[in-house]
Amino acid sequence: MLLLGLMVILLMIVLVTDATQVSRLEHDASRNSIDNLRLEWALNGGFEVAKSHLAQDLLDTDIDSLQESWCSIPEELLAVPQDEGTSSKEPDIRLRIEIEDEDRKWPLGLLVVENEAAQRRRKDGLTAVIDWFREGTPYDIGSGDAETYATAIWTFMKRRKEEASGPVPRAPTKSDLHLMSVGDLALVQDLPDSLLYDRIVSDTAGNPTVVPGLLRFVSIHSELQVNVNTAPEAVLRGLFRREDWGVGSDIFRAREDQSEDKKKELAEEQDRRAANPNSAAEEDPDRNGGAVFEKIEDLQKIPTMVTRVWNEARASMSVTSKVFSIWVTAEIGGEDTSKSEKTRRWIVRRDNGKFTLVLTEAIDLDFRPRFRTREEIDEASGAAIDGGTGRTSATPRTNSPR
Repeated sequence: MLLLGLMVILLMIVLVTDATQVSRLEHDASRNSIDNLRLEWALNGGFEVAKSHLAQDLLDTDIDSLQESWCSIPEELLAVPQDEGTSSKEPDIRLRIEIEDEDRKWPLGLLVVENEAAQRRRKDGLTAVIDWFREGTPYDIGSGDAETYATAIWTFMKRRKEEASGPVPRAPTKSDLHLMSVGDLALVQDLPDSLLYDRIVSDTAGNPTVVPGLLRFVSIHSELQVNVNTAPEAVLRGLFRREDWGVGSDIFRAREDQSEDKKKELAEEQDRRAANPNSAAEEDPDRNGGAVFEKIEDLQKIPTMVTRVWNEARASMSVTSKVFSIWVTAEIGGEDTSKSEKTRRWIVRRDNGKFTLVLTEAIDLDFRPRFRTREEIDEASGAAIDGGTGRTSATPRTNSPR
């Protein structure tokens, strides 16, 4: 009887332990489900906040530049309030919103429009982008390799329906681009992953630094025009013939030299309006948003922008942006609780105050515009310090390139 009693007690202990374990797992699953719903809600809220910034920007100015509020939304404005009426303290949700105009990137669509002579000239433009986008880094790409890579991209994009580039058939898209996203360039066998994606490397002092990937500099979603107020130097060089690549650098230097003066003027104007709001209400608001080039004709003031160069490139240049990538990251939990994070990307077209959704996607391996803090670089570099030429385990956010 004693042995039987001990066996019953042992069985009860096992059942209670199992029930406790199952209950804990169900509680965690329920908690994760709730957290997931709250993160989705926060992501959608962040998307609406981003659209409000873009809508207000259109009301303020019809010119887009890097000096405007949508380029750097302060994080302190993005705190998500706690639900009211909860009996326990819910984990905080933190939001990070980043907006990047697709019109600052080199449009891959230029490779497949007009006649073959024009396409070859634009291929030289893409060569300029690849040749320059890592200029000044240990991973600078030589002009010969840049031309090889540009030719591989051009060949891949203009392949016909019955053709294939290696084992990859043409995507059944409705456009002539035959790409679903710029990430499809990873299907080109001649392009190494180390060219396309960011690399985190250590400098001579052992500090991690980010070398940008090509995917930051090209787009398939723009209007085949580049905003000269926001484009990096590599993209500006890619708007011109090989012998005129230097004109793109001249545009970039002129913009950078005048941007500092514009920043000071805007700061002084804001202080003056704050000190005298009555007079501010009577005056017309600033309509250039701090932009250096208020119209593309302003580029003709640059000495190297001669008539021939201007006539060839003017159709590919603009001072406004119409297509934007919106990156929203929601994070729940923290030091005392487990942390969950979700990132979603929206691509929207802004036209006359209306937004058309082009794409929405959940992000795992991403190439968001920039790192916000040194801690984020350190966190990413812990698992992704580049030891070779392969793809990193998590593509980081870096500062917007030159």
